[in-house]
This record gives sequence, C-alpha cells and structure tokens, in this order.
Amino acid sequence: MGIGKDGKLPWRLPSDLKFFKEITSGTTDPVKQNAVLMANVVTCGSISSALEMLAKAPYCFSIDKVFVIGGGQILRETLNGPRCDAIHVTRIETSVECDTFIPSIDFSMFQPWYSSPLLVENGIQYSFVTYVHVRNSEDGTIARKTDGKCNDVKSNSNGFEVENFSFLPKMIFEKRDKYMPHSRSIK
Repeated sequence: MGIGKDGKLPWRLPSDLKFFKEITSGTTDPVKQNAVLMANVVTCGSISSALEMLAKAPYCFSIDKVFVIGGGQILRETLNGPRCDAIHVTRIETSVECDTFIPSIDFSMFQPWYSSPLLVENGIQYSFVTYVHVRNSEDGTIARKTDGKCNDVKSNSNGFEVENFSFLPKMIFEKRDKYMPHSRSIK
C-alpha cells in the first residue's frame, strides 16, 4: 500500500499516469468537470467541508464526480469511509521502497469489481484494480447508497451485482467488458 518515497512517486509508469488522467478527467456529462481533492487550489479545513462546498452552488452545477488522491492524511480520513463509493488502485507487484502508505482497504466494505491483466513497464509489474463499496444485507440483496437514495439489487454468484454503480467512470465499465467478458454491466 505504498504511495510515495521522499515526497514523490517511487516509480515511473507513464501508463499509470495516463490511466489516472483518464479516470479523473472523464465525466458522464460533457458540460461538467470532476473535482480532485488533495491540496492548495481551493483550501478547505477538512474533507467534510470540501464535500459540503462541492455540494452547493456554484460547484454542484459543474461537478460530476469527486476523486480523493491524497496525501496520506486525506486518504486516512476518506478511504474506508461511508462516502467512498469506489477505490481505484494501481497495484504494484514489484518490490519498491516507499516511506508513505495508505491505509489497508477494508474488504468487509469493498470488493474487487475490475482488474486489468498484469502489465509490465520500466521493469515494474502492475495492474489496475477497482473496488466498489458494498454492504450485504441478510436477505442476499446489496444496499447501495447513491445520491442519498438506497438501491437494493439482487446479488449474483459473486456476492454482488453491479447495477446502479453509475458512480464508476465509463472507462472502467468499458475495460471490465473488454477484459472480463463474462461480466454484465450497465452503461
């Protein structure tokens, strides 16, 4: 779960930067933009205040999705929280020295939804993985909280269904369909 060394990325993976740009810049509404929470553009005292600000005018009319990209303290506040719908991870399979880490993913709250094939670049093995926030109820349905509403969806043999996961970037649906053709997703 390493993310940094001496204040920088400890690897050089142009494909990772391209994937990051595609995920954080793609919107479902072409007149909107995504917000990326980290630091020093519009300053807020906390993640809660940043999300509250984005939910109000004028931002609520122009923001499609909100991405939290770090640093470490911001990720500790948000990563396994109830407002986190998905986690997009570049999973580095090669040993790389790091001094900054993110918290472990709580797999009782998040399940893998997409994983790319293993890739190699600059001698580093990695894959892209997306986890979705799910809650299993006693009757086998999945309670998904989206836009303040709770949507129940019957689970499949994998333990959950992907319907109403409209919060995921479109490119993740496309990549899942390409690399995991047995999956069925709603676009």
